[in-house]
Order: sequence, then C-alpha cells, then structure tokens
Amino acid sequence: MVFCKIILNNKRIILLTDGVPSQADTLILAAADRAAVEKIVIDDIAFGSSVATNTQLANLMKQIASKTGGTFNSATGATALNQIFGALATQ
Repeated sequence: MVFCKIILNNKRIILLTDGVPSQADTLILAAADRAAVEKIVIDDIAFGSSVATNTQLANLMKQIASKTGGTFNSATGATALNQIFGALATQ
C-alpha cells in the first residue's frame, strides 16, 4: 500500500508505504528514474515492521530515495512517523 503527497511547487513526493511492493522492482525503479528525470525528489517513509526485518525491501526503498535525491526513513510507530514528517516539513 502506498500513499503519496505531492507538493508541486517543490517537486517533492513523500512516499509512505508498508514497504511491500505491489509491482515488480523493475517497474518501481523505472518510476523512480522517471521522477529523477523530471527533477522530482522522493522521500520514502517505510511504516511498520516489514522493511525493518527485510533488507531487500529496505534496499529497494533506499534506491528510490537515492535515485531522486531524497531520503529514506523507517518508522515503526506514530511517534517516529510524526518526527519524520516534522523533519521533512522543514526541508
């Protein structure tokens, strides 16, 4: 499951996901490549324990952020999620 918030004037996507891909990795990375070409930064937030316990999923999320100049963050609870959103809001 993926939720996106797009801020058009900054060309930034905040990608909130449970980390479990619903598409093939190649399609996901192709979308990240397209975002990079369009100069859209993607900040990933993996919410829950799926990414924390699966390095393959974490690496996919890190690749998305890296390709677009974004950041990768992981949150297992609401407090961490609020802190991450707070930090992203100041960027």
